[in-house]
Amino acid sequence: MASESDSVRHAPVVSYVVDGGCEAHLPDLKSILDRLEELEKKVARITNMERTLENLQKQIRRLQRKQQVLGGSSTENVEESMELYNGLSRKNLENIIAHKTTLSSACKALLLNVFSEDYLITHSITGRRGNTRREAKPMMDERIIQLIRHLLKEKFGRHVPDSVITEKIQNVQKVLRLKYRRLDLHMHPY
Repeated sequence: MASESDSVRHAPVVSYVVDGGCEAHLPDLKSILDRLEELEKKVARITNMERTLENLQKQIRRLQRKQQVLGGSSTENVEESMELYNGLSRKNLENIIAHKTTLSSACKALLLNVFSEDYLITHSITGRRGNTRREAKPMMDERIIQLIRHLLKEKFGRHVPDSVITEKIQNVQKVLRLKYRRLDLHMHPY
């Protein structure tokens, strides 16, 4: 059985008399026009596919440039740098401490940019009860505290122990608690 393309190639031949009675065989004009229409449709589809391919290549180049700007070569690095910590990306946090020269000032800058003062006063690093008779305060977001530790160690050296960073965080909390206690005493002296 002949396929569709065979029927187009072997279009019916019509005999014509050309110059002095010589017969020439020419294909049927309708079948030629049908074949031409099919080819035009295929060309249009190919052109459309080429445009789509160009657009995809542009998007890939754009994403590769974004990835380079974010400083990562793998998709994990891109996802990690895009993750937000209370509305700030890791890159934002790195920029916050870029010009800080001491561990204390960098720690304070990170804490005050990531957490509200109220949050810092009402939460603790461990979530455990201290030596007082008061109830334990809720634990700070551990994911963010770990990131702060990591950023501070990157900037000031891996040799900085966690206990020193914990002490710096607690110092910021103590100053804020004292500040609010004084304000509270001025507002309500008795």
